[in-house]
Amino acid sequence: MRAVLMALLLAGLAGAACAETIRARFAPGAPVAIVAHRANGFGAPENSLAGIEGAIAAGIDMVELDVRVTADGVHILMHDSTFERTTNAAERFPDGPPVPPGPFAVISHIVALYPMEQVRALRLKGAADDTREHVVPTLEEALRLAQGRILIDLDVKEHRMDTLAPLIDRYGADNLLVRHPQAAVVARLAEGTGAAPLFHLDGNDPVARLDALWRSHGERLHVVSVAPSRITPALRKAAADKGVRLWVNGLGAPDRALAQGDDAPWQAVLSSRAGAYQTDHPLPLRALLEAGR
Repeated sequence: MRAVLMALLLAGLAGAACAETIRARFAPGAPVAIVAHRANGFGAPENSLAGIEGAIAAGIDMVELDVRVTADGVHILMHDSTFERTTNAAERFPDGPPVPPGPFAVISHIVALYPMEQVRALRLKGAADDTREHVVPTLEEALRLAQGRILIDLDVKEHRMDTLAPLIDRYGADNLLVRHPQAAVVARLAEGTGAAPLFHLDGNDPVARLDALWRSHGERLHVVSVAPSRITPALRKAAADKGVRLWVNGLGAPDRALAQGDDAPWQAVLSSRAGAYQTDHPLPLRALLEAGR
């Protein structure tokens, strides 16, 4: 059974290259996709232009990027709601953001309180090579870099549709997925930007949830995320009948084990036979798939 599983996966991976559109990349029979979570895995800080460049150079299919909005309305790449973990904000601005006196003045380093001028002064942490400086990228810089070269899954933490929609229109939405924890927001983002939606199959019945999403979104629905433990033969059949691929995460325990050379947890994830796998370690995962272990 394991040999058959790996044969199926490798058949999908053989000759895989960056597709220019979400529709083509997640079409029935298309290769299995590897998604670099936060563009991690290439020695660069998370959500950085260098990480995206690393994924492109390595031939990874897609990067997942997080989007937030600055005080003056600029969309930037940032996962957390504050700058502390990923930047040198505490050192660069020890008194916090330049906000008017009031209750927010004592709250330091909240992304939404910093204008872009101050954000540009920050440097990202977490690079393997600490001699190179990495600025906090704007979403526009990321879209420009990725255009025609790699697919993007935008995890939209915050947004302003009046500026997000024209920005995406400028660079094109064919290579984009959009996601958000709330399904209603995903639907609005997809409708407003033209990007493909990435919904999560929550609830007690993933087959019924998929059916409902299909009725609402039809052919705009190319891929859905789901916990690997919830993938059943019935769900696989329902997804195949609709031409929708399944996306699962190996974040957390499987990735931690893989980084230590233990591939058993990831083997369990791969048994889901999904069409896309998200990971913080895209190169070891690809090596695992190619080795057929």
